[in-house]
Amino acid sequence: MEVRPKPGRVGAVAHQRREDISLGLLRELTAVATIETDILIVGGGIAGSALACALRHAGYRIVLVECRTKPLDTARGDHLQPYTVQLLDRWGVLQTFFARGAGKRNGAEYRTPSGEVLLSCSYDELPLKHPYYLVFHHELIASLFTELAAENPNFLLLQPVTARQFQVGDEGIRALEVTLPDETTATIKAHLVVGADGTNSVVRSAVGIASDEYVYDHPFVTLFGPKPEPNPRRYIIMYVGLKGIVVVIPRMGHQVKVGLPIRSEDIPFWKRSTSEQRAQVLAERAEILRGFESELAGFYPIRMVNAHQHYWENVVLIGDAAHSVHPARGQGMNIAIRGIQSLIECLPPPSEMSHSEKLKLALQHYQDRQRPLTDEIIAKNHGAALDMDTTTEESLMRRIQQFRQVHQNPELRKQYLLETSGYPFGLPGQ
Repeated sequence: MEVRPKPGRVGAVAHQRREDISLGLLRELTAVATIETDILIVGGGIAGSALACALRHAGYRIVLVECRTKPLDTARGDHLQPYTVQLLDRWGVLQTFFARGAGKRNGAEYRTPSGEVLLSCSYDELPLKHPYYLVFHHELIASLFTELAAENPNFLLLQPVTARQFQVGDEGIRALEVTLPDETTATIKAHLVVGADGTNSVVRSAVGIASDEYVYDHPFVTLFGPKPEPNPRRYIIMYVGLKGIVVVIPRMGHQVKVGLPIRSEDIPFWKRSTSEQRAQVLAERAEILRGFESELAGFYPIRMVNAHQHYWENVVLIGDAAHSVHPARGQGMNIAIRGIQSLIECLPPPSEMSHSEKLKLALQHYQDRQRPLTDEIIAKNHGAALDMDTTTEESLMRRIQQFRQVHQNPELRKQYLLETSGYPFGLPGQ
């Protein structure tokens, strides 16, 4: 026997805080074994929660399955570029982010270790409605997206629930069998299955979508600490010298995140290092960080993954499940949200989601439209990543000269601003 959750009933569950979700209500929903929905989203990180949020007033029945029992890693990306900010405005959620404490980053600066400015750019040099990056902790972004998604009366969050048992046929994913926290089981049937489950996507593997992978030589270490200097416009500042690169990234409040590529063999040193020892190494890359008091935030081996295709039958991949990139340009979340908006514009209306051929044509249109743009952004990001991953004196000197050239050449400067603002293909109407 199959049921479709009644409007309001799913919403009654979803509107509660995650930890307060009533298993009794879930038992009522799953007592007859099967839940039917328009869209099943596997993965409640940034991409999955953003899609559910963006569709909250569109009339779709949505089930979001997430396995996490803890918040996302706070040390990961927390800056949303101007293009993404205008999408948040379009989705009607931007002011909610500000109400929750989000800040703004107004530009970027590149310096030598001694502090000489190589390039300084402000996003208000472009005629943008939102000439800034939005700064909001990584784990809070997903949490707020999920909270806003619950404005949809037909939204159901299942967490912590692991998605592993997919029923796959020629027509795509037929169903997902899950075990709920109280050990009861449910079968979820959806017209559209969205894989938003990260770089090691189980959805991607379940349907056999292959991917290309590149593993970078240098992992990243990230640190938290107080602002090392006044930074009223909250610029991100990269220091480039013969000893390597270090980036000082504003966070919410008065903290910064410091990130730098290191050799894999140096990880044991960083793991056992004291704040004083770390400050000595940091000062070799940026004199302003001499005496910097820090705490370790995390270590990150870095690889790029790009799926050969972003959809198959009734399955579509978004976010890191489709494309995971190096943090050289801070593009990961931003590419994901750009793709989500494109997917939304291609989806059939709720009344037509059950028409499999219309859905497949919509997903093909999405891939044809978005994939070339995404691949171009990823290729440029990969080039920047290879530059950052190469630590020879020659490569570091070349980067210094490149920043000086961008600073002096108006056309290069404009293109840099367009790419870092999320408009690599030009501003609308220009």
